[in-house]
Amino acid sequence: MGIGIVLYVAMMRTKIQLKDEAPETEHYVRTLKASEIEEDDYFSRLIGTDITNIAKDIRENHKKDKETGEDNNPLTEVIDIVQEYATATDPMKATLSTLSRQLGMNFNKMDPAEIQFFTGIVEEYSNVYKSMLPKKGRGKR
Repeated sequence: MGIGIVLYVAMMRTKIQLKDEAPETEHYVRTLKASEIEEDDYFSRLIGTDITNIAKDIRENHKKDKETGEDNNPLTEVIDIVQEYATATDPMKATLSTLSRQLGMNFNKMDPAEIQFFTGIVEEYSNVYKSMLPKKGRGKR
């Protein structure tokens, strides 16, 4: 979309508003306003798309280099864990699933007896799990 078209739409919107005394809140005026693209946004998007394509090409070309970083992204792993906890119906199950993923175990393949055993180990020996439990009493004053 060229800048000339955007200027034409802006000019026609202003002309309609002046001629018909249409307020800014009228549906058609708002539609014309929404169709306008700011010049800075237009060029930013063009440059952003070019930079994204260049970065993808560089990554693909250097994927096999020894100095290139790993494919797995720590941020992606954290986002997955947060989403798992957000959608979990049982916080203990989400904790066990996260622990098994970190240990390279497939939690979904565990039978109920193995899950119960794993739960017992976490409840008994994990200081982090114990610190997550609600405290009894009034706490320190």
